[in-house]
Amino acid sequence: MEDPLLRIFAGDRMKSIMNSLGLPEGEAIEAGMVTRSIETAQRKVEARNFDIRKQLLEYDDVANDQRREIYRLRNDVLETSEPGEMITNLRRGFFEELFRTYVPVESVAEQWDIAGLTAALAATGRSTCRCSSGWTATTRSMTRSYLRGS
Repeated sequence: MEDPLLRIFAGDRMKSIMNSLGLPEGEAIEAGMVTRSIETAQRKVEARNFDIRKQLLEYDDVANDQRREIYRLRNDVLETSEPGEMITNLRRGFFEELFRTYVPVESVAEQWDIAGLTAALAATGRSTCRCSSGWTATTRSMTRSYLRGS
């Protein structure tokens, strides 16, 4: 019993049964218990493969939705006579969402993840941000008014 699927899904019990029967390699298996074990292993393999295909389809649906949104935004930019404002709004929305991830609304300065924000900005290519503890003290009032939307 060197079949990898049987080894994985049928387990040691099946291997011991096959060894005790002493069937030579390549001979047809006619024992009812062995046949049922093989059928059970095959159903497990088929169920596993079904779950894999189902999950892959779900990922494909998400990727397709994202692709549609990107193409919609691209077409909007291409069809407008003045794309600058639209691009500025997209950029602003991205950085506001990024900022709010590390500096939540209605949070206090002690809850802010400035190191995480700095790393995230560096990952976007905006590595010119030099955030420090002094930064939080000097910009606290400005940030609070920004977070309140005023």
